[in-house]
Amino acid sequence: MRQRLPDILGIPVWFDDAFEGISDSRGFLWWKGIFVGQSWTRLTRREQGAVLLHEAGHVKLWHAEKRILPSLRMHFFNLRKIAAIVRAKNEAQVRSMWGELLKDSGVAALAREQEFEADRFCAGCGYGSDLAMAFSRMQTESDPMHPPTEERLLRLNPMGGRTGI
Repeated sequence: MRQRLPDILGIPVWFDDAFEGISDSRGFLWWKGIFVGQSWTRLTRREQGAVLLHEAGHVKLWHAEKRILPSLRMHFFNLRKIAAIVRAKNEAQVRSMWGELLKDSGVAALAREQEFEADRFCAGCGYGSDLAMAFSRMQTESDPMHPPTEERLLRLNPMGGRTGI
């Protein structure tokens, strides 16, 4: 079931109980939205706000648009590797091959830097410590598109309390 929630900074927010992640910003150019799932409902109100502000940061900073050209370049110059990924037999193999492709192309490095920018956006809105709390409670797997949680926590709370990405 999909349900519309109040907008944040003029960006539509949707709850989708089929969405397995905590949150995601989607869309391109003028149609954009933030999606949240069941995991998001387990956060405190301030943590929920912090996660929404992080996703709003991706939208306001035009991260999807800035990532499109490097992504197209990666796909064009790696057609053989992408074909091998499509033929892969299991999810672990797909994840491994896709992660290597992203890492080699520089798209993963750009995406990780954009995650830090979205973290700084959230912190600039006064929710940095709330985002750090949300990160510290999340169970995350290794992902080439997101920096390690420990590094994000250090940047959000470099002195153990003050937010200062």
